[in-house]
Amino acid sequence: MSTSSEAPKASNPTNPPKRNVPKTASEWVTAAVDSQGQYPTLHTLSKVNSASKLTFTDFAAMRALWPTMRKPKQFKPGFDGRAVDKAREVVEDFPELHAYIQQKQIPLKSAQRAGKLQSDSVDMQESLPETRKKRKITPSEQHGKAPESEVEAADISSTSFSEVSAAYNSEITPGPTKDEQLVNDALLLFLRAVLVYQPELKCQWTAHRSPFSTAVFGRNQMNARTDGYLEANGEVFAIVEVKPNTRAPSKRPELLWQETGEMIAWIMHDVKHGRKCGLRRRLLVSQDNHEIFLTIANYDDRYLAYLKNGDTPFGSHQSINQSKFN
Repeated sequence: MSTSSEAPKASNPTNPPKRNVPKTASEWVTAAVDSQGQYPTLHTLSKVNSASKLTFTDFAAMRALWPTMRKPKQFKPGFDGRAVDKAREVVEDFPELHAYIQQKQIPLKSAQRAGKLQSDSVDMQESLPETRKKRKITPSEQHGKAPESEVEAADISSTSFSEVSAAYNSEITPGPTKDEQLVNDALLLFLRAVLVYQPELKCQWTAHRSPFSTAVFGRNQMNARTDGYLEANGEVFAIVEVKPNTRAPSKRPELLWQETGEMIAWIMHDVKHGRKCGLRRRLLVSQDNHEIFLTIANYDDRYLAYLKNGDTPFGSHQSINQSKFN
């Protein structure tokens, strides 16, 4: 059996460019080709690692494109005018959100709302695998200094990823967070606060970490764990991923590889178990330290056929396009 799909002609495959995160189909063609002029596929790799430990070859086989970071004004919701008007109405009549943006304490107006916003950190802690539980803080961290392994990530300004930080005008410059769980709790509480003002939506943000079954690609399998998700009627409508430090994908591309793996695990879960919502669009809400991002993944039936069969020649429509906004 062949171990990869035959590739179109590529320039100098013996000296490939820096393996990062392709923004376009042409960049993928150049970056993914191996020394034999072949492309990897999820079905013919010798193995596929878990989403949190993907290699570049695993990621390349996912045929994922990540265009340049976009600003909120570039967001195209794909909804009609009524949905946009409703969103504006909710935001305008959301004093807690305005207070949150201004870095003020968020007042809880009733015990009912407080109950809805209550953190389920106990459940989250029990569901954490050993690799994601709280680690021991070193003496240097107790004095505000990050361990050497995290210095690079902690010192990266968010402007290296986008022109405007997701925490723009917040007038805060937080350092590295000692515990990823703090970031996880903060994001879920914020998302629950947004949901409180939309009682017509029968959804809930949960901290459970394993909503998906194992993704199967022929002989290969891949597992993925999230940091939470939005659930209703047994279906997942958005997933959550957090990191304790700010990041620059150009220096740590494996973080985007992981998010790609989680998206694909979600898609394959729905292929196996069925889904009432047939929209070929997925949402990931992520927070890196103090910065919040939205990632929208778009794909079509041809990409779905590739995931299920693995033999489809690469083309611009046989890829998943993921746009990140902040």
